[in-house]
Amino acid sequence: SAASDVYKRQQSSCVSNDCATLGYTKAASDCTNSATIKCPFNTSQVYCQDAVATPSPEVGMIYYSDGTFSKSVDTSKTAVGIIAYLKNGHGFVVALEEDDKVWGTNVPDTLPNVTFDTLENENNMDGIASTRLIIDASGDHPAAKYCITYSAVSKGIGSNGWYLPTSGELLALAQNIDVINAAAKSLSKQELGTTGYWSSSISKETSYDYRVWYIQPSSSYPTTYDSEDFQYVRCALPI
Repeated sequence: SAASDVYKRQQSSCVSNDCATLGYTKAASDCTNSATIKCPFNTSQVYCQDAVATPSPEVGMIYYSDGTFSKSVDTSKTAVGIIAYLKNGHGFVVALEEDDKVWGTNVPDTLPNVTFDTLENENNMDGIASTRLIIDASGDHPAAKYCITYSAVSKGIGSNGWYLPTSGELLALAQNIDVINAAAKSLSKQELGTTGYWSSSISKETSYDYRVWYIQPSSSYPTTYDSEDFQYVRCALPI
């Protein structure tokens, strides 16, 4: 009817057929990982929500059991550690807790010899491998055992996978001690550096039997101790 035609003309005049004006400002290729709505006037123009940018990890960030990280405390999540080192695809998180342990009753000769000159060598950054060599050797090794059984949470990231860091990893951590301790303080956790820590690295070049490297992060001071001494342990988790 004539009245119906008038109504339709009035309705169409109120609605723009310009897709961009209506919010359809993207192409389908811009929305590969999002639900899309096509413009009814030009189906090549679509609408989708912008993806939320994922922040890159940084040393000093708090690491959570769901694998996320943040600069400030997120009380809705469970913190398991602090990102302590990131370089060349290698990184690790340091635990929020520590304990004093005897290193062990036997120092395995399968561990590589780490001299003072090679303490910070890039080949001295694989605590996972050295921890496994310690655990697989004969004798009792409480420090390494503490780390491989350490669980910051009952499930999720941080419930397993921890290891005893090498002297090189502890020295790398020491370079970032200020931002790590700032994060620990924000979580009301014990800061690092008031004590020193056992590493999973040994020295075969002393007048004694094999000795174990011990690092105090606050001063980056390395020394060696008898494996049956009690010292503190802070475990690491790969990231």
